[in-house]
Amino acid sequence: MNMPASAMLDLLQISVYSMGGDYKGLLQMPQEATVSSLKKVIADKWQIPILCQKLLVDSLILDDNDKLVKCCIDGSANAAVNLVVSLDEACKSLDSPVWETCHSAALALSQMDQQNKTCIVAAIASHLKPVKPARAMLQ
Repeated sequence: MNMPASAMLDLLQISVYSMGGDYKGLLQMPQEATVSSLKKVIADKWQIPILCQKLLVDSLILDDNDKLVKCCIDGSANAAVNLVVSLDEACKSLDSPVWETCHSAALALSQMDQQNKTCIVAAIASHLKPVKPARAMLQ
């Protein structure tokens, strides 16, 4: 689909790279977009849950409320971000005493792409707590 030139001027061109330097793709975002909105697009495009994403420019971790336009190079509409996929936040959430927090973390981990399933299962398994059998609880 071709966009009018005026619409293209209103979009930021965000190049996304892995921490290893591999190019993942180019994403177009509105000028007013935040890091949080970019994370949603990444989650949809590459099946990486928002909870498992960290975005960096150089060595600076971007805050979810940061405007993407601040990441642009020399006032242009171009920016490059590094995507770090981390299970740390999700694993911390699995240890929460609040069931909803644990559930959200497990759900986020289950949405990871197939390539990471072995790591995900291991991460969840390491946070499971033993439960007494029902028979022992009745005694």
